[in-house]
Amino acid sequence: MHRFCCLIILIVFTFNLHAQSEKTDEDKWKDRLQENYDIYVRKVKYQREHLPWVDVHFGLNNWVTNDFVLNDGNAEAELLRSWAWKFGMGGKYRLSKTPLVFQFGLQFSVHRLGLSDNNALVKSENSVDIQPLEDVDMIRSQVVVSYMNIPLMVHLDFSDYGIDNGFTFGIGGEVGLRINGYQRQIFNDQFGDEMRVKSTGNYHFQTLRYGLAAQLGYGSYKLSAGYDLNPVFANGPEGRMVYLLLGIVL
Repeated sequence: MHRFCCLIILIVFTFNLHAQSEKTDEDKWKDRLQENYDIYVRKVKYQREHLPWVDVHFGLNNWVTNDFVLNDGNAEAELLRSWAWKFGMGGKYRLSKTPLVFQFGLQFSVHRLGLSDNNALVKSENSVDIQPLEDVDMIRSQVVVSYMNIPLMVHLDFSDYGIDNGFTFGIGGEVGLRINGYQRQIFNDQFGDEMRVKSTGNYHFQTLRYGLAAQLGYGSYKLSAGYDLNPVFANGPEGRMVYLLLGIVL
């Protein structure tokens, strides 16, 4: 009986050992896949030298005086009715095996300022001003300017692997060429009829814009801020664009 029990224990132990030593084809495939993935992660860390990007941003837009104070009076822009959006594409290049990543590309942006009360742009031959319109029940008054921009930025990219897969912080600037500019009003006239007017004349907008930019993000999600170094108008109210946008980079 004792020999029989020992034989049973030996058979069970041998069977378990054999079962553990022989993995299925699926288990072996999973082990190889994990091993190859680990090798891939180790190799690409700080070694992926370039990456194309496409981004979309949307958020708040306003303008400030030379003293970095929000415009008030007739030039006041209502916070929740002043916004901007951007769409762009380009490339990012990592400097050797460092966290430094250089970004360049082309972006289209639209900046909208919602003027308060009955205020609107009033132009003359050589300048433009913001004044209240009389005998008008203003519903909405907006100034809209769009640009084609070239962003140039340097990022610190702390991704565990690749580019834009972790925490990033970037600073730089952008230069833009104005491609459109107009004002739009929706108001009730003296007869109570709703009127919609879009004016595209010469409002003395600057042809070029240039300014500073910064970006903070994690992975594909980015928070971008910007400050223009030159005013919106060549001959007009004092004001430089500022914006804070939330976006995604693909």
